[in-house]
Formats: sequence, structure tokens, C-alpha cells
Amino acid sequence: QPKDHFDFFPLTIDVEERMYAAGRIPGSFFRREGRPSTDAILTCRLIDRPLRPTFISGLRNEIQVVVTILSLDPKDLYDVLAINA
Repeated sequence: QPKDHFDFFPLTIDVEERMYAAGRIPGSFFRREGRPSTDAILTCRLIDRPLRPTFISGLRNEIQVVVTILSLDPKDLYDVLAINA
């Protein structure tokens, strides 16, 4: 059902860069991934800008797009593939 209390289109884009995609495993005590990198934030914006106008005007449902990088080749940029996905 559409959310009537929203006066905007709630679209969320998340890019999750996993350390194991680059062959590294965090070695700290917590072994957590941490905050998203600047590249991940910019990739979220690159995905959001062309995707947002494709939805119909007046849509108020929450939509979430999650891009998870499982494997990484350092010579190829993953943001281009994420935009096309």
C-alpha cells in the first residue's frame, strides 16, 4: 500500500563493498566492514540519478536497491556494472 504520510519518493540505494571481494579480510578485533567508502557513496549517487525518473510520479512506496560487490577485478570498475544491473 502507498504511504500517504510521505511527501517524497523514498528510494534507497546501498552499495556494499565487501573486503573479501578484493581478497582482504579485516583483521581487527570486531572484524566488521565499517562505514561505506567514498567510492561506494558516489556509486550510490550514480545509480540513483538515472533510476529515480523512471518511476511513475506520485509513487510513495519504499523501494530499496542493494548492490553487493562479491568479487572484484582491480582493472575493471564495478560502478559501471552496478549502474547497468
